[in-house]
Amino acid sequence: MLRAIKKTIDVDRRPGRFLLTGSVNALTLPQVSDSLAGRMQVVNLLPLSPAEIGDKKPTLLQKAMAGKVAKTTEYLIGDDLLDAVFAGGYPEMIQRRDRQRRRAWARSSVNAIVQRDVRDIAELEKMDQMPRLLKVLAHHSGQLTNFTQIGGQIGFDDKTTTKYVAVLEQLFLVRRLEPWFRNRLKRLVKTPKLHFLDSGLLAAILGTTEERIGKDRSVVGQLLETFAFAEVMNRWIGWPRRAGFTTTEIRIRTK
Repeated sequence: MLRAIKKTIDVDRRPGRFLLTGSVNALTLPQVSDSLAGRMQVVNLLPLSPAEIGDKKPTLLQKAMAGKVAKTTEYLIGDDLLDAVFAGGYPEMIQRRDRQRRRAWARSSVNAIVQRDVRDIAELEKMDQMPRLLKVLAHHSGQLTNFTQIGGQIGFDDKTTTKYVAVLEQLFLVRRLEPWFRNRLKRLVKTPKLHFLDSGLLAAILGTTEERIGKDRSVVGQLLETFAFAEVMNRWIGWPRRAGFTTTEIRIRTK
């Protein structure tokens, strides 16, 4: 299909005639025969942010880059905040007001990704271990990524774990966040953190419920950090690249 699109584009260079969508980074698929380099623009869409859900224009990063403090008159606190965290940003979860239905959708979605999408982008020898790896990563969300330690919990070495995590990144489930150092080389070689890209999905994988939160508040911090990280990433993808900033520059400048 991509070769046919390439031929058509070379004949007629008008933009916007084709729109290719999917839940996987298509360029990483092994069966893709052409990258359409110079003929396409890639737009990554993460789960919806609270600003998008509320149909509001976010200004946090723009003001931060201008050295201003973004003021707000609306706050998410208490039960409203927890509800937003557990709902996450997937439209299917947001539309389901029943909490059990949300968790059921999240678990079904994860199973579908592991059983179908993973096979499309990689030939993995231990596919049956992918659900276990995802659960282990969920418990390490927001922490430094020690692949030897993570893989050891399911019988993987560090190279295998790194390979499998890269597949989950291509599926937009997790993302590694490089550490900040003035020395750019250190940013590349020092240990990154790993985050899930949706707090609702993370809660479902962890088996965390509102009822459990009421009895044990210790698990709230991990979910809130994921919620905040996903919000900033969503805004960064939608805006700062056009201004020429990187994720590490945004993180340090907004402290």
